[in-house]
Amino acid sequence: MKDLLARQVPAELSNVIVFGMLDVDPKEHDDICRQHKILTLPSLALYRDGY
Repeated sequence: MKDLLARQVPAELSNVIVFGMLDVDPKEHDDICRQHKILTLPSLALYRDGY
């Protein structure tokens, strides 16, 4: 999925747009999932200027 989205980004924006993935199953990821309000899968979150 990440690669599919990344291919849609124009070349001139590829240095400012970043895609990432997170495995939500490990218990140690519970805090970050809560922090980013990941309630269902799949989830897509957009951030601008780090927020």
